[in-house]
Amino acid sequence: MSVLAYDPYVSLEDMSMCSVQKIEQLDRLLAESDIVSIHTNLNPDTHYLHCSEQLALMKFSALLINVSRGGIIDEKALLRALTDGQSIGLDVFEMEPLNFNNDTVMSQIAVLDNVLLSPHIAWYTDKAGKRLQHKVMQKCR
Repeated sequence: MSVLAYDPYVSLEDMSMCSVQKIEQLDRLLAESDIVSIHTNLNPDTHYLHCSEQLALMKFSALLINVSRGGIIDEKALLRALTDGQSIGLDVFEMEPLNFNNDTVMSQIAVLDNVLLSPHIAWYTDKAGKRLQHKVMQKCR
């Protein structure tokens, strides 16, 4: 598998050390990728970073995964893309906790067959949990 990454703050050298190919434009990464996994913080530059225009750039067969922050994807634009057949895995949501009575967009997204939702724990495995506990303990020391 080829791993492509877009990050304006990480150097080409650092990505190369991790066997990652740095892509200078997000649009190119979206157009070329079969799986796009989002790992970024939410700030004014990343709010709705993935909206109708960016979702339309993706391959029809591509899978979008968001494990960072909910506001990075425009959920209304996402609903349109999902009803057109794109697929997504969401571990975060713009409004948390999810309340389908108050969030009509997410209530429509949640019932689609091409959607996988998890409650902000997609990172968790037994190994990851133990590693996190160990790192916290080391920092406390």
